[in-house]
Formats: sequence, C-alpha cells, structure tokens
Amino acid sequence: MRLIIILPVLYFFNFSLYAQKQNEQIKHLPIINFIEDEVNLGEAMEGEVLEYTCRFVNDGKETLIISNVLTSCGCTIVDWSRKPIFPSEAGEIKIKFNTENKIGIQSKSIIILSNSIKEKDEIKLIANVIPRSEAKVSP
Repeated sequence: MRLIIILPVLYFFNFSLYAQKQNEQIKHLPIINFIEDEVNLGEAMEGEVLEYTCRFVNDGKETLIISNVLTSCGCTIVDWSRKPIFPSEAGEIKIKFNTENKIGIQSKSIIILSNSIKEKDEIKLIANVIPRSEAKVSP
C-alpha cells in the first residue's frame, strides 16, 4: 500500500525537478529581437529589385547562431553574417526581392533558423508591385 502512495509522489517530484531544469535552460537561450518583423516596402514598379536590411539584437544570455535563412519564393534572396552574435550584440539580414513578373500585393516570408528560444523566427515583407503597362509617362 505504501508503494502505491510513494511511487506517484516520487514521480511528481522527479517531474517537478525536470520542469525546473528546463525553465533554467530556457532562461539562458539566445533571443532574437527584431527591430521590425513585418516590413511594408511600399509601391514598386514591376522589374525593380527592392532591398531591405533587417536588423535585430540578441537579447538572450547565450551566443546566437543562425544556421539558415529560408525564403518563401525564389524571387527573394537573403544574405546574413555566419558569425556568432553575442548577447546584446546586433546582427542583420540583407534581403533582396526581385519584382520581375510579380504584380499586385506581394507578401514574402523569411524564416530564420537558429538556436534562439523559438528556434524558428519569421519576418514578413509586403510590397505593392505596379505593372509596367500602368507606368505613367510624364509629358
């Protein structure tokens, strides 16, 4: 009978220690804090290449390492520093969006894979691409 009572108590105690240890580990992970995580690039003429530099800070207590940056479309190219970003340091991701054959409101996602607390962070770019045929000719 005692065993029936002791086993659940021991299990609960062990689970509590495990959860507490995980919380301590989470407190020390890097945290990406973007200056902007949704960027409106405004209007652009079809065929233009729009450029944006996304800046962020590592607000965590450990070194941030970005392992990869993925885009939702081949029309978007990214470049980022492969070096570690120490706590309180800033980093940036350079983004180029080619509007060739893109018309209307465009929404592109950039996914950042890292050792941050979220492991996968996202930036959204929005632009309104005007067709070349609608370009206004100045008299």
